[in-house]
Amino acid sequence: MIYQFIPVAAGRVMERLIRSMVPGTMAVLDLEDGYLDVRDSGKTSDRRASGRRQLLELCAKATGRANGRPVAMRVNAAGSEDFGRDLPVVRAVAETFGLSVVILPKVESGDQLRCSHAKLTAEAVEFGGLFQVVETRKWIGRIDEIVATAVEIGSPAIIYGHLDYWLAADCWPFPNPREQAYWEPVERSAERALSAGLRYVHPPETELRDGALLAGVVARLRKICGDRFDVFSAGMSQTSLLLRLVEAVSSSDSGLESISEQPPLAPVERKRLAKETCDLFEANNRHEHSFSADARSGRFIAPHQYLAALRCLREIGDA
Repeated sequence: MIYQFIPVAAGRVMERLIRSMVPGTMAVLDLEDGYLDVRDSGKTSDRRASGRRQLLELCAKATGRANGRPVAMRVNAAGSEDFGRDLPVVRAVAETFGLSVVILPKVESGDQLRCSHAKLTAEAVEFGGLFQVVETRKWIGRIDEIVATAVEIGSPAIIYGHLDYWLAADCWPFPNPREQAYWEPVERSAERALSAGLRYVHPPETELRDGALLAGVVARLRKICGDRFDVFSAGMSQTSLLLRLVEAVSSSDSGLESISEQPPLAPVERKRLAKETCDLFEANNRHEHSFSADARSGRFIAPHQYLAALRCLREIGDA
């Protein structure tokens, strides 16, 4: 399955995007990172409130017209005020479209996962499964506990969120799929998931049109997981490409033969990459979106990358 994030926008736009999903793909409605305000974090909660209103309006207008395409939905972290505010919207989406997956970010313990599942059940939300995302610095030491709880509550899969993980680890630049550091957390989380009978779900790549790199990622995932993995997509063009690659690429393909340990970059190179990323983000960012996409290069720039690059520039003293 390819899970494609779609930006929350006008109701007609969202409904059209949901209807455009083809077999093997699923739309993901996002109430978490899609509403990060990278310029003023204090406004993030207000942006999420606006997103909830838009989704409720979509559900009100689509009732009776939804075409039977279930969706996935990412809510906010368990225990946060936003998580509680998300629940009525989650129920409305489930009743309107059918909710195949609820994605719970920043899971750090079994108790957190168990409590969130109980709250969704108490809210009478009908959904197919709860996917937990391990992406903070605490998950590595608690992965066995989290996996055991996932099995207990009937969760079908675990997601590793690399963007949040590398941001929390104070890393810049983030490792890419040609570096061994990129794959170490993937292998750790995938191994635990697979050994417990769960699937592994891989986060979106930031190269939207680099077919060779994406083919290498799919081949590497096949070597690690066999057929027991799914992939997130950052956009429609990447979804189309991934859909073809998942069908065609086998574990014997060797698109990432050059995976290696990379030495730390010199400060001047870190600064150059940080400035390039910030400039690209700011030149292509639309105010209503937390991300940016450069049409010329085919590069998707997540808010996490922008924040990490900005932090790097500030630390070096040239923001």
